[in-house]
Amino acid sequence: MSNAVAESAGPVREKFGASGRGFGYAVVALSLLVAGVAALTTYDGSRAPYLLPLAFAAVAWVGLVRPDVTAHENGLVLRNMLHDTFVPWSRIDHTEVAQTLRVTVGDEVLHGVGLGRSGRSLRKEKRKYSRMQGMVQWAANDPDALHREKETRALEAKLPTVHSYVEERIRDFRRSAAPPVDEAAAGDAAGPGDSRADVLTVWAVWPVAALVVAAVLVVAVFV
Repeated sequence: MSNAVAESAGPVREKFGASGRGFGYAVVALSLLVAGVAALTTYDGSRAPYLLPLAFAAVAWVGLVRPDVTAHENGLVLRNMLHDTFVPWSRIDHTEVAQTLRVTVGDEVLHGVGLGRSGRSLRKEKRKYSRMQGMVQWAANDPDALHREKETRALEAKLPTVHSYVEERIRDFRRSAAPPVDEAAAGDAAGPGDSRADVLTVWAVWPVAALVVAAVLVVAVFV
């Protein structure tokens, strides 16, 4: 996380487990292992067997390991592949976990790629909704079936999921954040760490450097 974002965000209140991070660590470890074995067992002077896995490990770290979503004292931090975004609690209008974490700020929608749902789970939810709509259409012929379906949906809604937990926790943090005393008078006075501050997006140095290194390694294979 960049210094500017860390200063604005304040202390960490809760870290949300990033989707796919465990898989990302496994990919990075396997790539490094392959590169190490190839470096020790390649005797024909070829660089591809160990340089390409190293480049793949760098890309996997940027795309799978680095993305994260963290709740801080002053707002939400969306750590994406190449940049970090700090969103003050007072600026968040709505959050929803879809294929990414969608954070609505006014007319703008910010995305946190560290959290998301698979296309399969979204399609499953859509099928459930379509099924409910179909039940409503023929409920006149079998009202008991509609009642059973509603009970099933209500029970499923009570079962906690990771995504519903994240959405609820963000809403809790948003509600507990101290409201600004006078937004009109304090707008220009908002500074780092102030919940009235604007959304801040900063490019991250290390992931950009990692991609540059990966590109250099790939080029070195063919030089």
